[in-house]
Amino acid sequence: MKHSILIAAVAGVLTAAPAIAQTPPPASTPQHEHAKPSATEGTIAASDLAFAKEAAVGGLAEVDLGNLAKDKASNADVKQFGERMVTDHSKVNDELKDWAQKKNVTLPSDLDTKHKALHERLSKLSGPRSTKRTWTRW
Repeated sequence: MKHSILIAAVAGVLTAAPAIAQTPPPASTPQHEHAKPSATEGTIAASDLAFAKEAAVGGLAEVDLGNLAKDKASNADVKQFGERMVTDHSKVNDELKDWAQKKNVTLPSDLDTKHKALHERLSKLSGPRSTKRTWTRW
């Protein structure tokens, strides 16, 4: 039970991430600076372009956190869940890349700062989950 905290945290994040990835960013949130628009991106609706870019980052995060679960979890079910997340989201990420290539859209190819920080925080967790602390925020 060394990694119970990690297991709980990764399972919660992996469960919530698809819903988060589908939520469009607020209008005041700057887009990913490394995803510069191409000449034909102007022909795609801004909301579709924003969704595609957020979905790309979310998909990368799912694969990253799935790998973390596979590598660090002590529970076989969590390891299997992490593997499933990697497999499923890698497939969807490839489909999104194919769409983007056809539309000449540049998608982010790396995690954003928020997801990098989440990975860093979760990768440091180990040991059994404390019963004294209630997780209210991931």
